[in-house]
Amino acid sequence: MVEIDLWEKLKNAKRPIVIYGMGDGCDKILGVANEKGIKIAGIFASDEYVRGQIANGFPVMTYKKARETFGDMIVLLAFGVFRDDLMERIKHIAAETELYAPDVPLFGGGLFDRAYYEDHKKDFDAVEEMLSDEASKKAFRNTVLFKLTGHPDYLWEIESDKKKDLVSLIPFQKGDVYLDLGAYDGDTASEWDSLFPDHGKI
Repeated sequence: MVEIDLWEKLKNAKRPIVIYGMGDGCDKILGVANEKGIKIAGIFASDEYVRGQIANGFPVMTYKKARETFGDMIVLLAFGVFRDDLMERIKHIAAETELYAPDVPLFGGGLFDRAYYEDHKKDFDAVEEMLSDEASKKAFRNTVLFKLTGHPDYLWEIESDKKKDLVSLIPFQKGDVYLDLGAYDGDTASEWDSLFPDHGKI
């Protein structure tokens, strides 16, 4: 792997760098950018969330307003995505601009930059060697490359059908009892119920 890491690319960027999203991910990206001397030009959010807010000292814009203001810009995605409609919106933005999804740690350290990759290259090679099929090897390589470069194409190349994956990987049996050890809004339990309706209980 000889890819340049995302932060090196941003450090040398000539175009305005704009963050998409204004939550914790935005804070983390701004923190790394400040440490590395990378200038952020602005912040935008999805239209339905823009209400004249100020985030980290920046007025929060719509995507359209950001395009009008900054023109040919680089977009940094600052949140995780699981909704299909939102994914389509992001892919639309990626088709119009240069878009990256920085891998920033939610807590602690360990930023996945060039130095981190070089320090752990032997470990990555060892893990890949243990994988038994090319699909798994590609998924692992692409995940590492995504974390290094922030380029979402590496993840889009290895997308698969979640339902098919779960059904093929989990040895479901009628009456099984499942423990949901998360604490969000019950989405995992609801999904499990639809995938395995003959379970005992969750």
